[in-house]
Amino acid sequence: MKQVNGIYKPEKSVGESSRLKVPTPVLDELWEGLLTKHERCWGRVVSTSMFPLIDRGDRVLVEKVNFIKRHSRPSAQTRQGGIIQKEAPLHVSNVLLVCPKCNKGTRMGKKVLEGGGKALVCKACGEQIERK
Repeated sequence: MKQVNGIYKPEKSVGESSRLKVPTPVLDELWEGLLTKHERCWGRVVSTSMFPLIDRGDRVLVEKVNFIKRHSRPSAQTRQGGIIQKEAPLHVSNVLLVCPKCNKGTRMGKKVLEGGGKALVCKACGEQIERK
């Protein structure tokens, strides 16, 4: 515990993720990225924790979603400078798992099975989702 302005606050560990109720993305799973209010894109998960020391591993890289442009100068490695377009990670709260039955990005819920295990359930259609 550390003291800030006379108030004791618990210290966060480096690997601790945010307290979002979002299922952890698994590699090569189909997810939908929410870029703006009207723009949604689909893609497969390429990497789950891009910079774990900086943002606690709560970012995910989804292919073909969230492109950024970087301006680069000519250097020894890259002979030609210019504008380079590359993918950037999204926050976990801005991606939705795509339900195979609904075929759209939906919120997920957890269901306790008879054997004591847990399973993900689509909130829209109630379908149980198998994960890899």
